[in-house]
Amino acid sequence: MVKYIFSINPGRAGSHYLSVLFNFAEGCISFHEPKPSMNKKAMQEFNEGDQRKIRKLMKDKIKRIEKFRKDKVYVETNHCFIKGFGWIIPEYIDQRDIGVIILKRDYHEITKSLIRIRCIPLTKFGNEWLLSPYASQNVTTAPDNLVEYELTRWYVEEIYARAKKYMMKFPYINYAEVNLKELNDLDNVKKLFLKFNLVASSELESVIGRPTNIKI
Repeated sequence: MVKYIFSINPGRAGSHYLSVLFNFAEGCISFHEPKPSMNKKAMQEFNEGDQRKIRKLMKDKIKRIEKFRKDKVYVETNHCFIKGFGWIIPEYIDQRDIGVIILKRDYHEITKSLIRIRCIPLTKFGNEWLLSPYASQNVTTAPDNLVEYELTRWYVEEIYARAKKYMMKFPYINYAEVNLKELNDLDNVKKLFLKFNLVASSELESVIGRPTNIKI
């Protein structure tokens, strides 16, 4: 039975909205980017092959997860999962107890949204949350030019390429793939919950389709 649910997504794909939805699943406690967020230098160094900072943070991460979970299903939709700590989580939690939602949205829409909030690879803000095109652990090749659209689009594609690699490495995890548009339909959300043996609360309908985390 799944006791922990995480998400693979690049950010700006509806991850905050997804966390809100799961707070309306019975027996769940859901978060977006709880501390430690596992981003910034620890994430960047992990992607250069140096896992020391991430592993040091993992002790606190697991401790906090268990503190909040208790007898509930713990949900975290943090997009840093696939960029670092998600690769270590199965060392602490049995794969069969883990669910991972691959949250998708049109690549162009994600790219535009990231650029709109000026979260672009190699910028100060981007370095806190996104992957570097020069990281040794990348599974795809970044464009030679550093035009912001192409660079940001590459980042989005890299995340979903990593999703495939992750599924191959951890085959016993319970995976579900969903598009943001599908999450605007009550029946689709209920189906997603059932994938993890969860039942929607009677208040779920009140939050379906309501935008969250709109950065201006």
